[in-house]
Amino acid sequence: MPADGVEKLCESCNKTVSRYKCPRCCARSCSVICVKQHKKTHNCNGQREKTSFVNLSEFNEGNVVSDLSFLEDTGRAIRASASTSGTPVTNLRCSFHVLDKLRRAARRRRIRLILSPFLSTRRKRNSTFCSSHRSNNMVWHIQWVFHTIRCEVKRCDENKTIKQLLQSLLSASVDHNRSECDNFKQVFLDHCEKLCTTPNTFAVLMEAENQPKKAFYVLDKKLSLRENLSMKTVVEYPVFHLVESAKLSDYLIKATNDDAIE
Repeated sequence: MPADGVEKLCESCNKTVSRYKCPRCCARSCSVICVKQHKKTHNCNGQREKTSFVNLSEFNEGNVVSDLSFLEDTGRAIRASASTSGTPVTNLRCSFHVLDKLRRAARRRRIRLILSPFLSTRRKRNSTFCSSHRSNNMVWHIQWVFHTIRCEVKRCDENKTIKQLLQSLLSASVDHNRSECDNFKQVFLDHCEKLCTTPNTFAVLMEAENQPKKAFYVLDKKLSLRENLSMKTVVEYPVFHLVESAKLSDYLIKATNDDAIE
């Protein structure tokens, strides 16, 4: 019986109490015959529109299951398309072998690397990989943040210091989205000029992931990227914030690295 206690009639025959509700248009039917009649009359396929907007107040477990199923179907379609066209699956950054290799490499460096679900924004953006050379270096994808301006940089060598990586960003000698990083560089350097200071006077903070409140680590610019990431949690790729040293008191700073990998 409906939540309001009123039994609703079939919308096709208008005689019998309804037993079914159309997943697509919510029309009520009492039997298979009436369901078929409804589909024919209203040109309805009876399938829920998977991309339709659902109010948060109406969002339930069924919607979650349906959305996950939709993402899985999409993933299968992409992999099938890549297989048909001859595109290596590893290029989709979803191969189990590739992801497992990343996790193991991070663990050896005492980094807790959390990889997001396939098709999530961070997963699609992340270009981090392990080199195929004997060194087996991790080459990171990094997002830099200054105020509201963001810039994502690819191919950041883990053996370079934070200072070197920042200098590469500001000299534009990096693999990046040119317009995005040129804008970042211009805004940041204009701000430095306005304050009559240099980029070296700015602190580099890293977002501490999975915290009750938004918190940050202060990175040592003289140490390598690998050393700075050790004993920390990284979700897909690190996010670095450039902050004036005088404004560090405005941020919640984590003084210790309590994300040790056992």
